[in-house]
Amino acid sequence: ILPSFASGMPAASSVHQALMTIGAAEPELFIKTMGGEAIRRDVGAREHTAAIVAVISLIKKHPGCLQHQIPLTVESIIRSLDPSIPALREHSMAASTVALRELVNRYPTVSFHQRSQRLAVGTRDAVIIVYDLQSATKWRILEGHKASLTAVAFAPNGSILASYSAEDQSVRSWQAGSHGILGMLGMQGRMLKVFQVPHIEHTNPQMGKTTTIRLEWVSGSTVVLTKEGKSVASFTVT
Repeated sequence: ILPSFASGMPAASSVHQALMTIGAAEPELFIKTMGGEAIRRDVGAREHTAAIVAVISLIKKHPGCLQHQIPLTVESIIRSLDPSIPALREHSMAASTVALRELVNRYPTVSFHQRSQRLAVGTRDAVIIVYDLQSATKWRILEGHKASLTAVAFAPNGSILASYSAEDQSVRSWQAGSHGILGMLGMQGRMLKVFQVPHIEHTNPQMGKTTTIRLEWVSGSTVVLTKEGKSVASFTVT
């Protein structure tokens, strides 16, 4: 299926529609399947790229269905960037970069810091996974929240990561740099501060829609919690 999907031939439209229908109905199965296709050793660059492009299409067309599959989606994409398989990384880089950019732009629980090449993902399991994209590995596991994450965001210089959980009603800051005590703690990161936050309604009971809540840095030490683009509260995290 995937070669036809990537070929641009008339049949590609129907294949694309079928893939999106499957993805919307069974997002976990879809991501696992496409993730596997993206790193298969017995196919070429065209097929690897097509699998990642299929994931990009699902993110764009049905972002809601992937809300609970974001960590799996990130992991599937990052596997294609394994530097120990140079050919795979090289021909997957462009599509994987687009896929990760879409995730960062669409989901508040994903944040990327360009200079350090680190990607943070807030999970439903109350932990934050920080990936190093240069090595395509998990760099830190941040534990401290008591419920699923709602938003994460790197500070402009990448030294601090802020996180928010609507369920445990807290904003937390974490040391995210490469030096100091963090380097002695292995995978476990260090929490800097915790702020309790009044409950913020993030679903519309009448519409059944989720409100967009984000963390936005306004300086190197201050982060703002926003709801639909409007400031709700600000925190000095250092």
